[in-house]
Parts: sequence; C-alpha cells; structure tokens
Amino acid sequence: MPEKPKRRTRERILETALSLFNTFGEPTVTTAAIALELGISPGNLYYHYHSKEKIVEDLFAAFRKEIETTLAA
Repeated sequence: MPEKPKRRTRERILETALSLFNTFGEPTVTTAAIALELGISPGNLYYHYHSKEKIVEDLFAAFRKEIETTLAA
C-alpha cells in the first residue's frame, strides 16, 4: 500500500492556527502556542510565516476563495 504524502508544514500551520483561534479566540493565541501545538520550533513557524497577521491573512484568503466558489455554483 503506498504511503500517504505528508502534508506541507504551511497547511498544518493554517489548520492548527484555525483550530486554536476557534477554540481560544484569535487575540489570545500566540505564534508560540501554534508552534507548541504543532510540535515544531517557533523558528520553524517563523520560517513559513513571519507573523500571526500573515497566518490570519492566509486563513481569510482561503475562506474567501471557498465562499466565492460556493457562490459561483
């Protein structure tokens, strides 16, 4: 049976951040908390996202794309 491809780190960061934001609220979640939840170093997280604002921007962009796709149908 072929092994599943690993999800990219950026995707994992976004999924984890969204989950933490939904649970605790965006203002209370830090990048350090996201890194800790993922089991990666804060430096690794900063390699992919230089700030929490960039994470939020990407989450909104994905949400907007999903909504536009739904509305176009």
